[in-house]
Amino acid sequence: MYKLKLGLGGLLLAMPYTAWALFGDSVRPYASYSVSHDSNYFRVNASQAQALLGSSNTAVTTRNIAVGVDTDLKFSRQTVLLRANVNQSNFDRPELQSQNGRSFNADWQWIVGNQWNGNLSYLQARELQTQTDSLTAQASVRDRKDLSFSANYLLHPSFSLQADIRQSRSEYSPDSRAILNLEENTVGLGFRFMSRLGNQIGLRLQQIDGRYVNRPAPLDQYKQSEISLQGDWQPGGHTRLHAQVGETQRDENQSTQRSPSWRFSLDWIPSGASSLSAYASRQITASDSLTTAVSSVSSMQGLSGNWQVSAKTVLNAALNTQTIDYSSIARQDKTRTANLGLSYQPSRNISIGLTYEIGQRDSNLVNSDYRYRQVTANIRGSF
Repeated sequence: MYKLKLGLGGLLLAMPYTAWALFGDSVRPYASYSVSHDSNYFRVNASQAQALLGSSNTAVTTRNIAVGVDTDLKFSRQTVLLRANVNQSNFDRPELQSQNGRSFNADWQWIVGNQWNGNLSYLQARELQTQTDSLTAQASVRDRKDLSFSANYLLHPSFSLQADIRQSRSEYSPDSRAILNLEENTVGLGFRFMSRLGNQIGLRLQQIDGRYVNRPAPLDQYKQSEISLQGDWQPGGHTRLHAQVGETQRDENQSTQRSPSWRFSLDWIPSGASSLSAYASRQITASDSLTTAVSSVSSMQGLSGNWQVSAKTVLNAALNTQTIDYSSIARQDKTRTANLGLSYQPSRNISIGLTYEIGQRDSNLVNSDYRYRQVTANIRGSF
């Protein structure tokens, strides 16, 4: 797998300089600054706050500054997208030390002949995580590496075959969260039929082999396989429906869990100035909680909308609900969030945003409920 990464880097370095300056290429440096005030940054209730912080004050103000560059390179029929940034987050509480983050993503959208196309992508990032069930007053950080390759073969103008592979690794800090460190290898196969009207239907098989690096055997490994029927349908010029229905099996800890899985989404764009989206999904997933290190069944529903108030102003809103049923233990969490955002672009190179979010989690497990409110303001300038 690492040979793929080196191969991509070698290919980019070997290109003549003129390939990097073709007409139509885009290089967009930018800088951004944001301030966020969270009334319950640690995602705890009153009794947990007293034990963890020695205080009932759970509010944190975070300031983040970032600089980066977005680059789109085109040569012949090939496209390479490069995204990179470095950032620093500072907090107004002494328990939380400042954190340096970074992100680099290279994505080669390749085409060979008239029948082959796909992606070769590499991502490396260091990012802050939410504090849910972290049981620590330190900032939670994840270092992530992903390498993926996909290929599509057009067997017939209406029929295509797909294959993809992915290798990912996540490392968590501080040390109290290192038990979540995870490596996953994913393989997927499928086919798809496309109608003349643009509607699609297909079948996909996927298998994930995972390993928790810091857990003892046999708790360290799992295997998850899924078969699903997928379709995209456009009943009208303003509406698009996506459906995915299947079954997932997860083998871990010398036990097997099976569950139906699905995802439905509906996008409605009545005009160029407004859009509305809704979705519902159910899937087996790993838990990222230190208190419940088992798999879970996650059910999610959401509704979101965007409205372009004027040529420079956009209003957006979203409602989301997630219910998590943990296997092997009698625990169920239900989390609800709602957010409202306003963005304003006074000029082509400057954008300003303001977001307000509220959320709450209700659990049948004692001391697992929490509430929070968060306000974020940001400004971004490109050059």
